[in-house]
Amino acid sequence: MLNYIRKYTGNWGLKIIYFIVALTFLGGFGGIFGTLRSCGSGISQGTIAIVNRDAISTDRFNRAYRVMLNNYAKQFKGELTPDVAASMNIPKIVLTNLITNEVGVQQADAAGFIVTSEELRDEISHLPSFLNKKHQFDPRIYYAVLRENDITPDNFQQNITEDLLTLKVKKLFFDSVFLNGSEIKMLYTIGNKSKSAVMPRDVVQADMQFSYDMAKYAYDSWIHGLIDSAEAGGGIEINTPLLAKFTQTSE
Repeated sequence: MLNYIRKYTGNWGLKIIYFIVALTFLGGFGGIFGTLRSCGSGISQGTIAIVNRDAISTDRFNRAYRVMLNNYAKQFKGELTPDVAASMNIPKIVLTNLITNEVGVQQADAAGFIVTSEELRDEISHLPSFLNKKHQFDPRIYYAVLRENDITPDNFQQNITEDLLTLKVKKLFFDSVFLNGSEIKMLYTIGNKSKSAVMPRDVVQADMQFSYDMAKYAYDSWIHGLIDSAEAGGGIEINTPLLAKFTQTSE
């Protein structure tokens, strides 16, 4: 089940390396964009946002913003100008991603979840980006990929750690509603009152996808609710003058 979550949910570490368009945030987390427009700006230049007293640094935002710009440029096979980036709301998408991630990490911390060095090492060593032709982890590839994306090992490991923490929180939701293939087949057999009932493979996949969608919706709604509560209570502050520098066009 955890592998299924990984496959369909993705993780922040991989998003740093690979290009994933964050359209889900435009729909499912539209309320956050209202937050970004309305919050105050009494924050130091070294901070882009504060989420429940935890700061999101300007450096962290700049790294994520630069990576997303590069990924978009690669996707469209050309240079992405600041004006085009602003018109696509890329700065706000990046900040929304960071705020959402921060809230998830905070909930993982509150639940007492931790990521051990062994878990971190295992996760990184199995990322496809860092495997050689023999499908083995290669440190040379690892450092080369990070350099190419202008990411330090410490920053990357921090991102992976946070992703693993939020993944553990997500697992709580998936455990409550997710049915694996064996469970679905068992229910199908009971429903058909026959031990020999053969369940079509596409039905299994459809039911697993439905379970996944339910769990994802529950998790996203929960996180969205936490963000709304934090915003209503003044727990989210945005450095609006700094953000405006990224969202304004030259027109």
